[in-house]
Amino acid sequence: GAPIAKTIAVATSASRDAGNSDEFVRRLAELGVVLSVIPGWKEAGLSFSGASCDFPGQDLMVVDIGGGSTELTRVEGGRDSDDVSLGQGSLSSFARFVRNILPVPIEMDAIACEFRGNLRRLPSLEPYKASTLYGVGGSPRAAAKLVRQLDELQTRPREVQAEQVLQILRACRENPSAFGHAALKASAERVHTMVPGCVILAELFRHLGADKLVICKHGVREGYLIERMLGAVSAPPQAD
Repeated sequence: GAPIAKTIAVATSASRDAGNSDEFVRRLAELGVVLSVIPGWKEAGLSFSGASCDFPGQDLMVVDIGGGSTELTRVEGGRDSDDVSLGQGSLSSFARFVRNILPVPIEMDAIACEFRGNLRRLPSLEPYKASTLYGVGGSPRAAAKLVRQLDELQTRPREVQAEQVLQILRACRENPSAFGHAALKASAERVHTMVPGCVILAELFRHLGADKLVICKHGVREGYLIERMLGAVSAPPQAD
């Protein structure tokens, strides 16, 4: 094939939140790799751009549950607004609260409590309330894979109901051994972050008044590519 003309390196919450982020970026630059660390507000906007590939022209409430952060974006009239990044994701929740592979009930409760605290720090939840959420990131896809495994479906569903996420959490609480086997079959590489991601998703369902999650195929990576190609860079939020 043709040689690669240009490589673009970008990073999200893992590099953004690391204590040695500046040193990491500098060391990569010394190796000839210029790394762009995306700020939280921008990551939320990129989630919108990616999700819009799947649902062009629709009003959406986009939630991006990643490893280190969760982004919320309201989309109306083809434009994103109220972009916010919460510094808690599935992997960071696992690292902070879970001692083994699957969280025990008290650890699940701690993850939920932490996330509720993050939501309470927002000025208002009203801009993000919707009956249907559009999910971007690994955790929404992992939840759909778990639903497929637990319900013995032939294909991964495009939608996940709030009750199905609660069913996942109940299964982990009541029979962790059987649930662990099902989680391994669903997605072995995400077995440790599946439940923390579902805990976060359950809190979003509850506090945003939603009962359904539609899984988006595209997300931050596609959104970044689109904006690089089109030159459509969202402006940062204005100060009060």
